[in-house]
Amino acid sequence: MSTDPVSYELPPLSPHTNEGKTVAGWTLMWGSTLGAAFVAFSVIFWLQWALIVGVIIIVVSLVLSQVMRAMGMGQPRKRADDARRADGFYA
Repeated sequence: MSTDPVSYELPPLSPHTNEGKTVAGWTLMWGSTLGAAFVAFSVIFWLQWALIVGVIIIVVSLVLSQVMRAMGMGQPRKRADDARRADGFYA
């Protein structure tokens, strides 16, 4: 058995991500939650206006979130020219 110390090379850390905690992500989450609350309220009390308002809120939050993402307030996309290294990590 050898007494030489063995050195191990750890792979570099993967780049930091914000796990989707962005302005666009929170806008979509709160908008869809509020819209779903209106839809649930409309089902319970059988109010057609609340159903329409809830659906409109959900659609507006979807569109607003995509606009915010296009403006750079969302999760950055991985570019196609980013080469993945052999060890599975991005360079």
